[in-house]
Amino acid sequence: MNTKNLKRVVLGGSLVVLAAVFISENPLTFGFCKNVAMWGNGVKYCVGNNILPEYIRQIAGFLSLSFSFLSLLTYWAKDQLFTAWFKFAVWMVPVIVVATIWLNQVDSGSGLFSGMFTILVLSILYSIFIITSIVKIVKVHFALKWAEQGIAGDKLADLKKKNNKKIAWTIVILLVIWFVVGSFM
Repeated sequence: MNTKNLKRVVLGGSLVVLAAVFISENPLTFGFCKNVAMWGNGVKYCVGNNILPEYIRQIAGFLSLSFSFLSLLTYWAKDQLFTAWFKFAVWMVPVIVVATIWLNQVDSGSGLFSGMFTILVLSILYSIFIITSIVKIVKVHFALKWAEQGIAGDKLADLKKKNNKKIAWTIVILLVIWFVVGSFM
């Protein structure tokens, strides 16, 4: 599969999975809740109608949100930039999936593997994925830009030093956007 088609598949697939997770998280809204109950204040909610276990919805939701955001960043960029990011993502995503499944299987609700430990480990893994992805995207972007301009040697080293602030601010802005969007999920 060529890179352009791979970009389309990754972006389209992540958006479809994100929509499916949103629908499965809101069965009452979309009309497939079989057991509707009501709180004391009259608010309806769905009881015991989970299509998928919560940790599967978490994996799918966080990864599809991340992939949607990161593939949108790389969609119109050069193919080398998308390929560099995607090679990292293909390696990191299975680590996150295995860790999530394993932590949810051993989580007994008490002791070392309590829910807080699971949240801590998964937060660290997802943060590593997002931050490393953004750093990789920004670094490859500048490397391709400088290669196009024929910059090398001492001049390249000076540009790298000058652009460290730009890279840092770009990462901060992208992380803020990602966390704001993620807080609505």
